Amino acid sequence: MGSCRMTIKGVEETSLFWFCPVTEDDINNGLTLFDLMIKTELCGSNREIREKIKNNNITFNNEKVKRNDPNLKITKEFFIDDRLILWSGKSAREIVII
Repeated sequence: MGSCRMTIKGVEETSLFWFCPVTEDDINNGLTLFDLMIKTELCGSNREIREKIKNNNITFNNEKVKRNDPNLKITKEFFIDDRLILWSGKSAREIVII
């Protein structure tokens, strides 16, 4: 994944997030919520990803994902200034369009 730890201002000054890049091609080619969860390594297994999605335990930019659909397409509308903070439980990843 090529992650690095970084502090994100504006979300929580003291929070540390793992950085995960995605490309516009990823998004244009139909990146799904399930794919994004795999790419970010937020969960240890595919089963755990499905459970978290089913139980609405996913948050984008401090808003709960209301659709429990693993095939939810990730679009640019989810991003703010080409950044998306993806939470699953107490873990978070910063997704950046490169």
